[in-house]
Amino acid sequence: MINNRSVKNQFRLFLVSALALYTEVVLIRWMAAEIRMFAYLKNFTLLACFLGLGLGMIRRGGARTEKFLGALVATIILVLAFSPQLHLTRLFFPDTGVYQWGGNLRSPQFLPAARALPLLGMLLRHVSDSVVPWVLGFFALIVGFALFCLVLAIFYRIGILVGDCLDAEGSPLNAYTLNLAGSLAGTLMFAGLVVFSLPPWVWVLPVCLSGWSIFLLGECTTQ
Repeated sequence: MINNRSVKNQFRLFLVSALALYTEVVLIRWMAAEIRMFAYLKNFTLLACFLGLGLGMIRRGGARTEKFLGALVATIILVLAFSPQLHLTRLFFPDTGVYQWGGNLRSPQFLPAARALPLLGMLLRHVSDSVVPWVLGFFALIVGFALFCLVLAIFYRIGILVGDCLDAEGSPLNAYTLNLAGSLAGTLMFAGLVVFSLPPWVWVLPVCLSGWSIFLLGECTTQ
């Protein structure tokens, strides 16, 4: 006789695992495309994902986190979708080998472009040329740290869901198999979207749909 609770737990574990890996590869690719600095620092996003998942799986405990997860995912989507308007696309990175501002740190366009920024540019107009890179670097450090914490918080919530589902499955071998299968499915799904050159707004649809499905399935419960 089929145990409906067991089937629901297994499907939820598969879905959460797919969501974790799919969201990870989406953010790594999308952040690098929208915020040029992260094209050179892809491990930045990867580290935040792994750290968040690990901390969440250690924390676990059955607390419902889907509402918080939805709000965090919506925030990162809005930040990336409006990164040009927020002037994050060319976020300063203090390396002469990284091209931005129409050139790099030694480019003649660097200072005029920096001082033309809204809000921050008003401050830069009143400081010397030698101080401008330091101000921009400090601003980039703050923004980068905030984005790191946002990605970490997203995967912390996902990690809690994964940890709860792994505990509820009972059999470690079955749990690991479903986790691995879901992770592979999430990775292959993103690869398929990339093959067809679909835009980022399509990438986020599976995240929203899987998140909503996880919410409807309810919590994983011990058999």
